[in-house]
Amino acid sequence: MSTTNETTRPDDGLLFSSRPTRTQACAHCGGRGSVGQPYWLVPNPPSMDPVQDAPEGAVHAFVAGSAFIQEATREASEIAKRAQRPVAFEFLRKLVVVRPDDDPEQVWRAWWIGFYGMTPEQSAANR
Repeated sequence: MSTTNETTRPDDGLLFSSRPTRTQACAHCGGRGSVGQPYWLVPNPPSMDPVQDAPEGAVHAFVAGSAFIQEATREASEIAKRAQRPVAFEFLRKLVVVRPDDDPEQVWRAWWIGFYGMTPEQSAANR
């Protein structure tokens, strides 16, 4: 791994940090309180290598935690629209690129078919 990520622009971190705080009703207190909901897509840490095969000028991101491809793609779509640049990240070691005009559902479905070799519906039927 390299020690710096030269593909990251100085303002890329703001695309992530300026997102609104997400909360949901607390299940333990009957909804009287709220708990934070983390974002799954975070800026690619400077200590990590750039996202391999990402398009020129893309925002490089990293999926943290146990995210679902659907949620990561929706978050990438929001960032791509604000940045007016593609967002690139790896999900299960497979490149995902979301462009500002992309439909996030079409992107994650294409990823699913490419990774599993079948549609999500076919995958669910095989369970």
